[in-house]
Amino acid sequence: MIRLAIVMGVTLFLDYYTKLIVINKMALGESIPVWPGVFHLTYIQNPGAAFGMLAGKTWFLLQ
Repeated sequence: MIRLAIVMGVTLFLDYYTKLIVINKMALGESIPVWPGVFHLTYIQNPGAAFGMLAGKTWFLLQ
């Protein structure tokens, strides 16, 4: 159980830290190849819920 908590904590920290770096160091729409041809880190914004569903419908998401 403790191992799961540690893995979850590290994952959340890395996710948050990566997002901070992207927001502060990349321009919107910029893409950096991490593994060329396979994995690119691209700065986009998602104003909706998962996969862009309900974009612009924050009233629905907050209720």
